[in-house]
Amino acid sequence: MPKEKKFTRNKQQKIDLIVKVAHNLIREKGYEKLSTNHIADRAKIGIGTIYRNFPNGKADIMREIVMRDTSIVINLELFNNIVESDLQKSANQIIKNFIEFHRQNIEFDIALERALQSNKELVKDFNSYVELALTEIAKQMIKIFPISDITEIELKDKLFLIFNIIESIIRRHIVITPLFNTDEELAIYLTDLTLDILKVDE
Repeated sequence: MPKEKKFTRNKQQKIDLIVKVAHNLIREKGYEKLSTNHIADRAKIGIGTIYRNFPNGKADIMREIVMRDTSIVINLELFNNIVESDLQKSANQIIKNFIEFHRQNIEFDIALERALQSNKELVKDFNSYVELALTEIAKQMIKIFPISDITEIELKDKLFLIFNIIESIIRRHIVITPLFNTDEELAIYLTDLTLDILKVDE
């Protein structure tokens, strides 16, 4: 049993190393120039180790990176730990997380856009992961917040719309041209927009 645990731990450490190195290389070189050979060289591991953990190579690694990053941005813990019904405060904090994350990962955002454009399966996986996370958030929100008469499915669909709008505006603001004087102004605007779409009861 101890050997199995050690093997599992070592396997996870290798996966984490591969993902970390790939993430850094994407920032440096972009998605198109990323290769499993580059990852193996930088990580100082054999190419076979990469394919044992990621059978489809670059595509599987990118999928893992996207899922990990999305779980950081869509932070379910923010909803699980809410003790009072303050949707505005919660939405504002989540949006600030979005902005901060994208501000710290500008180069990766650009690479991600290109990866999504060239890999339809990655787009499907990304959207499925987001919808799954938003389904959980919808369940929490229905219990906690004073939202107008709406089903969980309808709320999840609204959240998916909000997610895509917020992502688009934040990336435009950070990558292309500033739409607001400060990130704080952007967060306030997006919070108000979110509440308006949700039509929260006063």
